[in-house]
Amino acid sequence: MKPDSGKNLFHRQEFSIHKAVLDQSAEGFSLLDSTGQYVGVNQAFCTLTGYSESELLSMNIIDLVPSVNRLKLFPKLFEEHNGEQRIQILKKGGELLQTLVKGSSITCNDQTFFMGIVSIEADDNFKNSDERYRIYFESAPDPIVIHNGEEILDLNLAALSALSFTDKKELIGQDPFAFLYPDDRKLAKQRLKQVLKDGIIPQPAEFRMILKTQEVRTVVATPIPIEFDGQQAIMVNYHDITDRIATKEALLSTRKFAENLMETANTIVVALDSKARVITYNKFAEELTGYNKAEVMGKNWFELFIPERDRATIPLVFADVLRQMPESSQNENHIRLKGGGERLISWSNNVMLSGSGEPQGVLSIGMDITKRKQAEEALKMSEEHYRSVVQDQTEYIMRYLPDGSITFVNDSYCRAFNTTSERTIGTNITRGKFDTGVERVSRKIERLSLENPIITDEHISITPSGEKVWHIWVDRGIFDENGILKEIQAVGRDITSRKQMEESLHASSTQLQEAQRLARMGPYSLDMTTKVWVSSPVLSDILGIDDNYTFDIQSWLNLIHPEDLDCKSSK
Repeated sequence: MKPDSGKNLFHRQEFSIHKAVLDQSAEGFSLLDSTGQYVGVNQAFCTLTGYSESELLSMNIIDLVPSVNRLKLFPKLFEEHNGEQRIQILKKGGELLQTLVKGSSITCNDQTFFMGIVSIEADDNFKNSDERYRIYFESAPDPIVIHNGEEILDLNLAALSALSFTDKKELIGQDPFAFLYPDDRKLAKQRLKQVLKDGIIPQPAEFRMILKTQEVRTVVATPIPIEFDGQQAIMVNYHDITDRIATKEALLSTRKFAENLMETANTIVVALDSKARVITYNKFAEELTGYNKAEVMGKNWFELFIPERDRATIPLVFADVLRQMPESSQNENHIRLKGGGERLISWSNNVMLSGSGEPQGVLSIGMDITKRKQAEEALKMSEEHYRSVVQDQTEYIMRYLPDGSITFVNDSYCRAFNTTSERTIGTNITRGKFDTGVERVSRKIERLSLENPIITDEHISITPSGEKVWHIWVDRGIFDENGILKEIQAVGRDITSRKQMEESLHASSTQLQEAQRLARMGPYSLDMTTKVWVSSPVLSDILGIDDNYTFDIQSWLNLIHPEDLDCKSSK
């Protein structure tokens, strides 16, 4: 077997029996010739090093190993001895990665090659990042609580604030279920037992929480099994949806607004008739699947979107949903994209009923959880529990120096601003083109201090296409041992949809008031307990009264003409 220049020997027939292992392994496999030239690599090795397959096949092992490292293992392989060595690998971006390499010699067609199996030394790689993950944990916008079912072990600042407390010492060691509404505690404990027993992350569920102020808030909670200080624990991510629920109820007052909301929702909205034909298909579904509405309307959902392997089971789920009417249900399944790929979707299904109560079809709202599932699987293999916080979040994350120089951006940030980390790192946030208020950014940096380490603000950003979007950012200052600000970590999220909803509600209210004024219609309200009535500006103008008027029952009667006071019918 003579190597072909630039050809991956792992693709050759001689290695076909190992193809499944090479393709699916999380460890990096590499094949070297006697000169140290890479002649075979699998996808995991490409991902680990950051180089493409073609790039690696043009490189030598010494290109990936810093000069200060000694390759003690490679000479042993010449003598046909197996062995292993801890080696630092220089990734494409310049980052040093601590790895364990297990090597062995193999012979094929009278030629000797050297196989290397590379795995990440998790402890060494993560322990230096502990401060970063701890900072992210503390500055994450959503509340996060870690507990073991009996007592709270840790929580971030967002959770502390959400519960109306100021000191972690007041909560650590407390019953984690004491803050749940009494009727919701049984379900929460059942989910906890199931997670600890099976190690499977359940679907997010809604719960009501009671704050220190006795205010009740509704949250969506996702429990994730982790290891914390050597013991089994649960990390719960909370997202407050109280305001969202109230806003949704207000918006649903008109069908037109509901339709607009469906089209702008950041989730898939699909409706199928009783024969599984598509009758509703929103814009987000078009963007995710690659199919436009004209291509799918009236088509059978299973034939178009369900992978062949699931064709026997998913129709049964659909039939079961119809039988369970009008109760809602949830399920997860893969859908097939137009380009041939697949995405894992978490569905919430509701049966649509006719006027006579008969099932007409199913309305399903789907959330793409492909990346979240991938992150959850990575979490199970990692002993570093704070890493899961980063893996499961979709917010924009960036770090920058006090002078505004950007030092790090994550993939979500790059996608939002259509950029790359290479183009962004080194630019200055106070002189950037993505913010409509760069002076505000400078003032925000100046306000950060040990006493005020976190600043939250909302502002308009401009995308590269010129579109204006609303963002909320949580900036946390990172200080050295002398209290000097050395870096800022910022976590952001797109809140454009929320702002649009608020503006629409305000516009609707303004239009109603103007319509009442033009129609000379003035509403009022009466509290039957206090016997006090409240007038509207239009009614006060009609009646010729002002704010100094006494608004009680007798004063109301004084406004009525004497001839109209007696409501008895004359005989």
